[in-house]
Amino acid sequence: MTQKKKILFYSPHAGIAFTSAVEGKLAGYLQENGYDIFYVSCHRALKPYCVTMSAHSVLQDSPESEKNKICYKCEKSANYMAKRYNLKDLNLQNYLTNEDLKKIKAIVDSTTQENYLDLKHLGIQVGKKALYECLLQYKKSELNFNETEWCHYKMALESSLKSLIAGAKILDQVKPDLVICYNTQYSAHGVIEEYAKKQSIPVYFIHAGLNLYRRIENLMVAIAPPVQYYKRIADTWPQFRNIPLKAQEVSGVLGHIRELLDASSVFVYSTSTTSSERPDIRKLYGISKDQKVLVAALSSYDERFAAESNMTLDAPKNSIFKSQIEWVQFLVDHVKTRPDLFLLIRVHPREFPNKRERMKSQHADQLKKIFDKLPENAKVNWPSDNLSLYHLAEETSVFLNAWSSVGKEMGALGRPVVLYSSDLPFYAADINYTAKTKEEYIAMIEEGLKIPFLAKRITDAFRLFNLEFSRATLDISPMFNQDDLYPKIKFLRKVEGKLLKYTSSIRMLKRLLEKPAALKQKEDLEKLFDNPDKDLIHFRTSTEQPNEREERKALLAALEEVFNTLYPKSIQPSNPSTSLYTHMKKFLEESKSELQ
Repeated sequence: MTQKKKILFYSPHAGIAFTSAVEGKLAGYLQENGYDIFYVSCHRALKPYCVTMSAHSVLQDSPESEKNKICYKCEKSANYMAKRYNLKDLNLQNYLTNEDLKKIKAIVDSTTQENYLDLKHLGIQVGKKALYECLLQYKKSELNFNETEWCHYKMALESSLKSLIAGAKILDQVKPDLVICYNTQYSAHGVIEEYAKKQSIPVYFIHAGLNLYRRIENLMVAIAPPVQYYKRIADTWPQFRNIPLKAQEVSGVLGHIRELLDASSVFVYSTSTTSSERPDIRKLYGISKDQKVLVAALSSYDERFAAESNMTLDAPKNSIFKSQIEWVQFLVDHVKTRPDLFLLIRVHPREFPNKRERMKSQHADQLKKIFDKLPENAKVNWPSDNLSLYHLAEETSVFLNAWSSVGKEMGALGRPVVLYSSDLPFYAADINYTAKTKEEYIAMIEEGLKIPFLAKRITDAFRLFNLEFSRATLDISPMFNQDDLYPKIKFLRKVEGKLLKYTSSIRMLKRLLEKPAALKQKEDLEKLFDNPDKDLIHFRTSTEQPNEREERKALLAALEEVFNTLYPKSIQPSNPSTSLYTHMKKFLEESKSELQ
């Protein structure tokens, strides 16, 4: 690269320790390597409400004193970061004049539920962009708001307008070659992304990786909002699906599965499976030993609806069913005629209050209307049942998925998964059965019933996980280590998680910034900045010869660990002829013999 670029970090949420640390340390590293860096912070510009306040459990109607505490922490963090890395700090507050504030107030005051979707400013559809956080907070599946919700939306609109007006002035002044910000789906970031695109300035989002085992050691860096990047990763799957994994790569995926089984992370909604007790699924739901179990795993609709409503995600073009409601009704009608089957409808835990959110979704209320008239061979698996997907996998012959990660997680156990749309999942759909018609959908369920366990599904799932975790991310482990944020001992991890919001932002930042700013894959990042039409995956070529035997040995070792976690010696399957226990045990024994 002959000339270093001018990069603007748009970082108004410095009060969130990890995101601030990533932005600041990456900015400092790039500046040390010759890039011209500008650091944009908030300094109370986005009041009355922002993502940082939400992250610290301060609500829109919280006392002003509570909000000011968060603003103080955020300012302090931004100042610390700019000083530590000697960054050019351009704070948004300095770019908002009294005239700007009067204009913003007039726009917000004149915005109604009849006109907000048409609201544009500086050519940006700010009315739609401001929807994101409010739709997530209230778990909306329709664009209707009560008085409180509408008041809170208008707060988001005010903050989005402030971000747009001040940020546009900064972009016009600095004229950067590219912009970087953490997760462009947030409204304050999304309006800047749209404005920059109108100026032909590429905007890169950064975000922690998807591997929960080493989440903060890998960074997604790409143009477009995260949900669109997931789709682009899936598009590259055909290039990698036949490439065997190294033992180290298998180990990385296994670490993620351990986290799913343990369920201690706030990013895992399910229940832990690591206890010595196992529920008897058949006894719990009244399933006879001769019935084969189908599990319909519903997805969290409000997250998708929020992304579609603020234009970061396109609505699906190809789907057998118009909604999950229609899909569930179809399945209920089907099993009414099939007494040999039993349908468990697993409601997504996010639809109800959980360890991350306190609201019940609109979608949950709509689903209850169907649940009032279920046949005898259909039951609902409510979040309050405290069952993990891995508990259900023991007796489930076929999983039926909308678009959640169930398709990968159950594939990694060899279980069949059937989808009703290839557009809906955020992963490569062809690792599952994917139907195009209702007739084909039923036929694929029948095929899955005939083959309830298949080793190829495990291989595909592990390879796809690795594509998402490793090939599609930047390794920032020289900068951050998972243990910088969470102690290794599980008990201390839980205690620290609860105390985190009471911890000084500066104290946490200092802890996160202890390691030096360094990258293993500096060349890949430079190539990415020089080629905005490409992704990190395009630069990930390997000269090493793939070794299928090495992969198979590593997969067997990983599967054996999962088996031992799911089935301690004290646990025996309740229905050996259909259980996952039987399939996994047989596969492990046969595969070990073949490898000897």
